[in-house]
Amino acid sequence: MKLGWGFLLTSGTKLLQEVSIFVLSILLARYLSKHDYGTYLHVQLITNITMWAFLMGIPHSVYYFLPRLKMQRRFIISTCLLTFAIGLMVAAGIVLFINPIGQLLSNPDLPTFAMLVAMIAFLSIPGTLFEPLLLASEQVKVYAFWDTLFNISFFAAVSIPLLYNAPLMRIFEIVAGFYALKLVVMIGVIGRWLWHLAPRHVGESFTLKTQFKYALPIGLSQNVFEVAKYADKIIVSNFFNPATYATYARGAINIPLINTLSSTLDNLMMPTFVRFHEAGDIAGLMRTWHSSIRFLASFIYPCLAFLLFSAHLLIPALYSDKYQDSVIFFQIYILYLLYNITTYNVIIRVIGKTSVMAWVAIIGEGFNVLLTITLIKTMGIIGAPLGIFIAGAMMVIGYLLAIAHLLKISFWEIFPWRSLGKTLLLASIPLLPLIWIDQFALGYWPRLGWMALAYSAGYWLLYKCFSPLNQQEHALIQDFLPPRLKWLV
Repeated sequence: MKLGWGFLLTSGTKLLQEVSIFVLSILLARYLSKHDYGTYLHVQLITNITMWAFLMGIPHSVYYFLPRLKMQRRFIISTCLLTFAIGLMVAAGIVLFINPIGQLLSNPDLPTFAMLVAMIAFLSIPGTLFEPLLLASEQVKVYAFWDTLFNISFFAAVSIPLLYNAPLMRIFEIVAGFYALKLVVMIGVIGRWLWHLAPRHVGESFTLKTQFKYALPIGLSQNVFEVAKYADKIIVSNFFNPATYATYARGAINIPLINTLSSTLDNLMMPTFVRFHEAGDIAGLMRTWHSSIRFLASFIYPCLAFLLFSAHLLIPALYSDKYQDSVIFFQIYILYLLYNITTYNVIIRVIGKTSVMAWVAIIGEGFNVLLTITLIKTMGIIGAPLGIFIAGAMMVIGYLLAIAHLLKISFWEIFPWRSLGKTLLLASIPLLPLIWIDQFALGYWPRLGWMALAYSAGYWLLYKCFSPLNQQEHALIQDFLPPRLKWLV
């Protein structure tokens, strides 16, 4: 399968997942009280952290080991059993420590849902292997089909009882049932594939020690990253009540697809990066990496510029006027899109120095937590998104310095700084006509619609005349478009 189709399929399923979660957030914010919505977000917070923070990098190791191993069946079975064991331990930990967790998040209602939270976490953890197993074995179409079905089913599992005004307990019961059914289906799909998996007579040998040696540094950095990814939300919950947390959380939102574009493209490009590195072609590695960065920035930077300008209309249009206070949190929070144009650690993984990831994560995220707490105490709740942005930028600099050192090139050669600055300028200029449109006496959605049309036209014209992308990158974008629309780029 060509990279373009693989990227489109995997990005499409992730887009559907993010859009469904985004729409659910709108429904939940409108149908639940702020306190109940804060409790729902706290349960989601616990399950999201535990789903990744204790996996020790095992899912990431699948991408590295599965294509090169001789004993693939043994590797898959032992890895699956390992995640089940981790799931059991995490579930037990949630039940045992739910009261301290409730105190940490300033939510006395959480112990009521202890068993359901533990069940959801246990069922979710083994399911994290589904994507890497299928993508590493180049079964992109199979993954895309089932993941799409799962996304639609999850949306229905939450939205239908919500629209019928079901209590929060009933919603969580249905969600737990969904995850149980999802895991059964995953086991069936993986089991069927294993049954027909042909034995390999060539490849590397496999031991758990080798897997852990590769995965543990990734896992440690992932642990720190997952905790710090939600650090602002944990800290805000500790300082404020669930209703205030709900207001903050509606500003600190993830934009559908944008947040997964870089990780999706880098995972698909990793075999190419590995080939360049193994051949000692550092210039080719950097050229290909820079190309993917410029490619993503041409989409992400205009989205950032438009969202920053239109936030005062977008947030109340989505969540109602009661979330107007969320606007400033949203505007600061999404500034991280300035550097969210690659995963950075992809080059570290290619080089094989995964221990660097652990050190960057520990230092960077420790700084993140300290900075966020300090800013909240001195500036109030506005300090939370500021801390996230500043700490994230510092971590990016740490990764770039590490990559430059490992590849023995200068810091200024490690990133396409000039072309990124040009893209950001091109994305900012079309905002000028929007100042005039914003004065129209129209509702939220009509103004947003006219702004989107004007901005898209302005950015497209500038992009056509002054694009920083080269001919190869233009051709890559054209591959994603139908023949009649190739003229756009």
